[in-house]
Amino acid sequence: MHRIGMTLAGALLFAATGAAAAEPGRGYVSAAVGLAALADLGADSATLQARIDTESTIAGVLAVGRHFGDIVRGELELSYTKHDADEVSGAPALGEVTGLGLGGNLLADIHLPNLKITPYVGLGVGFIRADLNAISPVGGSVLDGSSTVPYVQALAGASYPLSDRLSLFGDLRIRGTERIDLTTSAGAAVSPNFSDRRAMVGLRWRFGPQGSSRVVAAPAPSQPIAAAAPSPRPSPSPPRQTAAATPPAQPASPDAETQRLAEIPREYLVFFDWDRADITTEAAGIIATAAANAREVRTIRLTTTGHADRSGPDTYNLRLSLRRAEAVRAALVQRGVSPGEIEIFALGESEPLVQTPDGVREPRNRRVHIILN
Repeated sequence: MHRIGMTLAGALLFAATGAAAAEPGRGYVSAAVGLAALADLGADSATLQARIDTESTIAGVLAVGRHFGDIVRGELELSYTKHDADEVSGAPALGEVTGLGLGGNLLADIHLPNLKITPYVGLGVGFIRADLNAISPVGGSVLDGSSTVPYVQALAGASYPLSDRLSLFGDLRIRGTERIDLTTSAGAAVSPNFSDRRAMVGLRWRFGPQGSSRVVAAPAPSQPIAAAAPSPRPSPSPPRQTAAATPPAQPASPDAETQRLAEIPREYLVFFDWDRADITTEAAGIIATAAANAREVRTIRLTTTGHADRSGPDTYNLRLSLRRAEAVRAALVQRGVSPGEIEIFALGESEPLVQTPDGVREPRNRRVHIILN
């Protein structure tokens, strides 16, 4: 179990720390305090049977993590608890029990439409150094020692955004370990466990707007915009022409070529289904046109700006608008546009095409604005 726990903890720690630093806006730090209750420590051996009860105490947790998309995130957790001994087998006791833990958590955020509260669940693994300091009387002697053992924990809670970067959260964490091998001062070998329950409340700070490198106002349209309507009907195919019916191509004059390029649309809108970032068939056609025209006018820079309607929490809509902008960017790259020529912006629900009350689903506000520069 030690080797399995170390492998899992190492993978989670690498994901939570290295990846967080690699992508701005996805990382976060958090701090929490709460109440911890340690399960009875069973100090049993062939010659000794004792139950060590401890008092509930304040616990602390520090974490650094990273979001992997809208749902999954991983984090590195450092925790500390300190419990005073209360009783040993019903008799008053002295001493204290401390635990210093280091591990990784893998969590899933559960986004609920029209609610700002985001429930989450998670699992964690790691190691804890448990110290039993001068616990007495234990079979007429003193129990004093420490050991580092792997732990597994489950947690469930919810978070509430206080701002675009700061969130309040609370959760319940249940942690269990292997038994700790110790020896009393009288030489009796005992193997207590170290399992606890912690109710925590804390604050989480994101390093930047969720998953977005920049959040800016979209430029105002300067030319007619080619748009894929939210629910368009397929247009009939143009009549087929034979080679004989096609007049021979004539070289265009410089003035005619300049005029033709000037008439090519530089702005495009593609729309999305509710709570989705998938490219529809109609949107794919508009994106293909934008990519072809970008090559035609020799565009040196494109911007894709994502938007959302007001049917969900602000922070969720910001992430959703980013996913839409990223999906359009990926589709442009597939059609030959260089990734280095595309900038991504996300505005969430801040700049709707159609003004609506909060919570209203408006198809025209679920869009990405493409601009050729």
